Amino acid sequence: MNIYLSAAEYDLLAVLPGRRLRKRWFRLDDQAAPFHIDVFEGALAGLVISEVESTDSAALAAITPPAWAVREITADPFFAGDNLVLLDAAALDRRLRRERARSSRQEEGATP
Repeated sequence: MNIYLSAAEYDLLAVLPGRRLRKRWFRLDDQAAPFHIDVFEGALAGLVISEVESTDSAALAAITPPAWAVREITADPFFAGDNLVLLDAAALDRRLRRERARSSRQEEGATP
């Protein structure tokens, strides 16, 4: 869930202790529903997550993932905000390296 804050709300919460995720948000109108793109900054720089939302599950299921999407992460708790906020660059790098290695092994097994 995303909560958008006014400047006054942000200033009020910014003084509280805690970890923060820094990201830039973009909207891409690519298909029937817009994709929301999060480009992370700081310790998670290099991580880009895309999501698409719909109130209609049939419409959501009909959306074809774009070619630039690496994999589906909806059910992966690693990519949930409450986990991402705990990560440093090294932990993210280790996970992404494992993902790339697994993807490479799958591609090699798929070729004749």
